Amino acid sequence: MRILHTADWHLGKQLLKEDLKEDHELFFEFLLETIVSQEVDVLLVSGDVFDYANPSNESKRLYLDLLFKLKKLKNIKIIITAGNHDSISYLESAKAVLSLLDITVIGDLEHVDLIPLVEDGHVKAVVSPVPFLSDRVLRRGAEMTNQEEKISIVKESLMEVFTSWSLKAKELYPEIPIIALGHLYVQGASISESERDIQIGNQAGVPAASFDALFDYFALGHIHKPQILTPRVRYSGSPIALSFSERTDNKVVILLEIAEKGIQQTSLPVPKIRDLVKFSGTLSEVIAKVEDYKPLCKLQAFVEMDVLETDENPSKLLELKTFESDFKSDTLKIIKSRLTFTGQNKAVPNFTSGITIAELSPKEVFGKKVEATSMSDEDKEMVYLAFDELLEHVLNPEKI
Repeated sequence: MRILHTADWHLGKQLLKEDLKEDHELFFEFLLETIVSQEVDVLLVSGDVFDYANPSNESKRLYLDLLFKLKKLKNIKIIITAGNHDSISYLESAKAVLSLLDITVIGDLEHVDLIPLVEDGHVKAVVSPVPFLSDRVLRRGAEMTNQEEKISIVKESLMEVFTSWSLKAKELYPEIPIIALGHLYVQGASISESERDIQIGNQAGVPAASFDALFDYFALGHIHKPQILTPRVRYSGSPIALSFSERTDNKVVILLEIAEKGIQQTSLPVPKIRDLVKFSGTLSEVIAKVEDYKPLCKLQAFVEMDVLETDENPSKLLELKTFESDFKSDTLKIIKSRLTFTGQNKAVPNFTSGITIAELSPKEVFGKKVEATSMSDEDKEMVYLAFDELLEHVLNPEKI
């Protein structure tokens, strides 16, 4: 039996207002080809199918078209769990119909159940599909007075959830490999710019080794950089680059093969779909690099310009903006620029273009305001605790 682990598609994602629909379409072409060529029996999607809780009609069409194309290609089983970006109600709205096609969608903890994977009449593995668990779900109404107590309770609850499903699987399916899905931050994972902080700003992350005794393979989602935390605990990462911080990532999907000696893992490279390029240097150096660059991928490359000038000179800003507005290319598009004067006595501020408020962390913005006050450290801690509560309401209203 062959199983494919992927996650964090983020359909509908925009990179600095640039639509990534073509990137997703090309990834889906690769995914379909891979499932056929590798004779995949089961597809696992560990959360964040969509980038927004209220996905656009175009994003919904992409999602459903892929599912139906997969089912037309071969009799593949599909298991999808919700991530912190997803809407539980939307994902589960069509679950009854999708279940007729052997597609299982799990939006919240109440609907989790073990899924045996059967081949030739024998259970080859059992899947525990746990979706994203919000802080409120994990705290189960427990009251707390400070951040440390909150972090401790969330960590304990996380482990209780996964431990209980591990014990149940071992009881019902002894000696059968257990594969778990999870959408969470695990300690030691390397993050990028495009993930939202979860489980109290990632502070409630559990050590990866804690899951080794629970599962034979832990198919993680949420972190966009593919990485192996232990031989059994892995993030597949996002299949396309979702921020400039991911521009050097080697994107993969992970093929699992159930064998007599356990679960064999193979990373299958996802072909690079679009160049994300960052050029740094003086204005003249950066302009030369942009003009000389030859994109390597099929789609138009996106460029970030990071201009560093020693002496403050407002005319440099005008020159930069003029170059940006006049630059035209079918293969290259400048979507972000930054001008920084590095001299000690800067009378002229730094300038950045291409940034939207959506790319700033709410916690960072709020933190700057709090730190500018004269509140005591104790009062600040209580204010941050209240802010976390409000942010949880805003970002995950369905998961409360």
